[in-house]
Amino acid sequence: MISPKTPQHKKTEDLPKKLSDRLAERVHTERSLANRNYFLYLSSLLQKTQIYGFWQRYLDIFRKFRLISLLFRIYSYLLVLLQLGTAFFVIVLGLLILLPLVLLGASTVAFSALVFYRRENKRMHRALEGQKTVVFFPTLGGELDTESLWRAHVEELSQRKNTTVLIVSPHFWLGKGLTGKRFYFLLRKEAQNVYILRKHYYFSLRRAVLDKNKASLTLVY
Repeated sequence: MISPKTPQHKKTEDLPKKLSDRLAERVHTERSLANRNYFLYLSSLLQKTQIYGFWQRYLDIFRKFRLISLLFRIYSYLLVLLQLGTAFFVIVLGLLILLPLVLLGASTVAFSALVFYRRENKRMHRALEGQKTVVFFPTLGGELDTESLWRAHVEELSQRKNTTVLIVSPHFWLGKGLTGKRFYFLLRKEAQNVYILRKHYYFSLRRAVLDKNKASLTLVY
């Protein structure tokens, strides 16, 4: 007679799967953050979504049925030709109205980001000069919480002489860190020798400062 599984048995069986999932998440995080810039990082995140997976399966089906794909393409061309007159007018009108605003907004954001990036890169270059730098990449799994092992490790490293800790936030907009939830755009000083960074700024800092001091750099995923 087979005895039913107790909740403790089920929890034990689920443990290897949870560890495997966390390890896979770590590997993906490391590969994503190794990209050359923030846009390639976002692209790698998109490839992990269910929508991207559905789109890939959709394309695979169409590749198997080339005739259907060809007919669909011909139908799309005909539809484009039928709508060309109206679409052309709408597009031109939209470009005349929106393009100047988009260009102005994009140039303003790019110029502001460039100025802010340069200013913070210079400041961080001075702060990291002669220091051992440890960069942490926590996930959304609560590693920034007070009782976490990562949190204790960060605090222990920050008290060492000539050591600076950088934490790359897993959040896109939330200001959650070690010292509260105050919003920040590029980075925020959390404690003595401890900074929390936005991911988009991390790529700029890596190119401008961190890559030039690889001998004193440690990455913790």
